[in-house]
Amino acid sequence: MATDQLIMEIRNPVYNAFGTIDCEINHPTFGWIPFTASPDDVEELGREIHARILSGEAGQIAQYVAPEPEPATKEQLAAEARAYLASTDWYVVRRSETGEPIPQDVMDKRAAARAAANV
Repeated sequence: MATDQLIMEIRNPVYNAFGTIDCEINHPTFGWIPFTASPDDVEELGREIHARILSGEAGQIAQYVAPEPEPATKEQLAAEARAYLASTDWYVVRRSETGEPIPQDVMDKRAAARAAANV
């Protein structure tokens, strides 16, 4: 059976984060289903679908749009603050042992980190 008889329609092509193309194909049994087209597909049909998309048969291929990053949780922010405090504790030890002052920017950042970490 020719592949044109298997897949009659392709729609909604969009590049994904991996450089392959996500789309929908109209499967003769299952109807519209998601499909990722790749020039390196192990199946000839997959490579053919990719070529058909690149030829413009399915319309313009939309560019990949990365999702918005998830906002950090309070717990994540507190953990980052604690990590900063731990990484700069040596300033406090040095001041205690030698009397050398802690730079003001480090003191300011440590104060903010203590507030964020609730310590």
